[in-house]
Amino acid sequence: MTQPSPRSFSANLTMLLSGCAMGLALAALPAGPARAQVAAFPMLGSLVQAGQAIAAGGSEAQRAEWLPQIISGDLIAGYFHDVGLQSQGDRLTGGSRFVTHGGSADPFVVTDTRQVWIVRADAPGIRIDTQTSMDQTRPFAHVQLKDVPGEPLPGAAAALAAAHRAAFIAVAAEALGGAQACLDRTVAYSKERIQFGRPIGSFQAYKHRLADMMIEIEQARSAVYWAACAVDEGSDEAAMAIHAAKSFAARSCRASARRTKIGSRCSTALSSVSAERNAPGPIVENGNEVSAGPR
Repeated sequence: MTQPSPRSFSANLTMLLSGCAMGLALAALPAGPARAQVAAFPMLGSLVQAGQAIAAGGSEAQRAEWLPQIISGDLIAGYFHDVGLQSQGDRLTGGSRFVTHGGSADPFVVTDTRQVWIVRADAPGIRIDTQTSMDQTRPFAHVQLKDVPGEPLPGAAAALAAAHRAAFIAVAAEALGGAQACLDRTVAYSKERIQFGRPIGSFQAYKHRLADMMIEIEQARSAVYWAACAVDEGSDEAAMAIHAAKSFAARSCRASARRTKIGSRCSTALSSVSAERNAPGPIVENGNEVSAGPR
């Protein structure tokens, strides 16, 4: 699949400006519907992770240089963490095989889970190889750094905390969108399919299954927005709320796809759940890891 142009995402990224400026609750709103429609724009790696990291931990000069371009869609930013990253001063050696939209990204926000750097895609010593993946709406790239210069973010702890929390919430919102898509399509099908002279949606047993799905999805929706609001408000329950949202939404998405027998149609939404294993990493508060990311 051809890599989409960054410019084509301008409207979407502008709508998601709220993720950097006005809070995660508003940023989560378009994430679910976008993933339900298999929208191929780089929200997770670019705006959610890289954008949040720069907004929370970057210097004034770094924010001024990169955030307007990320938000407008003039460029796509990449994000990855490598616990084995070697740093000699600000010269970096390491990499990751799973950098979302890495083939189109410039710059990259890179972390060893302790410090954070901005690395330009045209820096000497960097190699970028696009990967072939099941989900072509979220392409991956193998990014390798060999003695590559990086520009450190002064607020590394704040950058990591913001990026990780935002990524968990975005992935949960995407999974919620996948679950809702399964339910919506199944309801539509139940009105079209005729059996024994009547739509199958009129049978009580069928209604019960749809009602069970709706209850699970609404519970997941409440959990996702609880988590987003808890982070925005600085609540002491934020860490617990984030993990509850991820758990509810992921389980709801998988269960909905399985029950409706359209799991293949929701493979993109489900892949966003598996992507969390590579994306967010640990949650950090005040420089201390309070919860390890999924593995």
